[in-house]
Amino acid sequence: MLALFAAASRRSLWELSRRYLGMEKRWILEISRWGFYQWSRRCFALGLERLQNLDFSYPLYTTTQFGMWECPDFFPLNDSNNTWALKYSAGGRDWYTLGSYDETKQIFVPSGNATLFDYGHVYASKRFYDPAKKRQVFYGWVSEEDKGGDKRGWQGIQTLARSLTLDTELSIILSNPVEELTTLRKSEMNFKNIELAAGQSMPLKEVSGLQLEIEAVFVLNKTVPTQRFGVSVRMSSDGSMRTDILFVHQNMSGPMNNTDLPGDEYRQFPYKEGNPEEANIAKCKETCDNEKECIAWTYVRKGDPVVPRCSLKKGIPDPNPNNYCVSGIEGSNMSESMFVVDRSKTGGDGNQGTVQTKFMLKSNEEQVSIRVFVDHSIIESYAQGGRAVITSRVYPGASANGVAIVNYGSQPVNVISVQAWQMDSCWI
Repeated sequence: MLALFAAASRRSLWELSRRYLGMEKRWILEISRWGFYQWSRRCFALGLERLQNLDFSYPLYTTTQFGMWECPDFFPLNDSNNTWALKYSAGGRDWYTLGSYDETKQIFVPSGNATLFDYGHVYASKRFYDPAKKRQVFYGWVSEEDKGGDKRGWQGIQTLARSLTLDTELSIILSNPVEELTTLRKSEMNFKNIELAAGQSMPLKEVSGLQLEIEAVFVLNKTVPTQRFGVSVRMSSDGSMRTDILFVHQNMSGPMNNTDLPGDEYRQFPYKEGNPEEANIAKCKETCDNEKECIAWTYVRKGDPVVPRCSLKKGIPDPNPNNYCVSGIEGSNMSESMFVVDRSKTGGDGNQGTVQTKFMLKSNEEQVSIRVFVDHSIIESYAQGGRAVITSRVYPGASANGVAIVNYGSQPVNVISVQAWQMDSCWI
């Protein structure tokens, strides 16, 4: 088999996986090939004692994206609507693309864009099917994020096992820790109906440790321009060291202060200098409301030599921070949600960068959940039932073992509940 691969192309690299296609009643060997940027598969019949009839069959999928792919996999998520996932490791991250399998042409037909399984530091994942519980199970490699692993005496670990399910409404994969992890829970602590004032950090004095599971549920107030709240872990007694796992919600119907929507203008008009800014912003929004072509707007504050002006847009550009701008988007349900792991105050000698990603909320949702697993230097964070996942490494001192719920916004936030557990070791 190795001779076959070597003979095929001396300039190509290969990565292999295998699976059984029940519909075709045969085993396939999945091979990612770099050099010709082709992700293809080789098919063979499985004999009782040895492989037989190994031959090239057809490319399953061909792309120029990312270059070298590692750890390829191809598996179904919903048989009723023929939804399959193409999984691959590339560029130091692990990705999936959803689509369908065309049995006649024997090809993968993508229906979405490449999406990360985990927005943190996870690579070279593997996936298997659990027939007992009829679920897809995923785990990945968490390496060090710097070159200090040799000084710490060890390097690299697997993530918690995660169950993969399909959210058919949002067309995304949900990743959640497998239910068996609940058997590691020890003492449970519960907190309910807490109001956090603007800017408040509330330590949960009953909760501390280096092996924890925490789940917090917050009320989402879509009428507030910006909300920023969540959970702090690996926190020192004075709060100077901590890692923040945050939900950030921006109401994009406006006005969004200090936010620009650059591009897609179809019309601009100036204001007279000296007009009250609040009146100018209200007029800009009102003008957009009344023009059928207008989808978004940006009010630009006075600057040298710029005079105040309103910019009307026929598209919705990505928002950028800008202290000279106030923006809005037509439609009261337009909003942007971010899941953030802020390590700027983590302390220690590890990577202290911030990791964040956008994720989708459904229009009828009024609550937000954050679930966090702390295992010494590993923090696995899950937003809204696994719609976004961030795995990160932190290295504060062992005394930084506290937990708090936080509100960094300008308005109060209601916390429906917080559940926390000390977690036992997985070693028997």
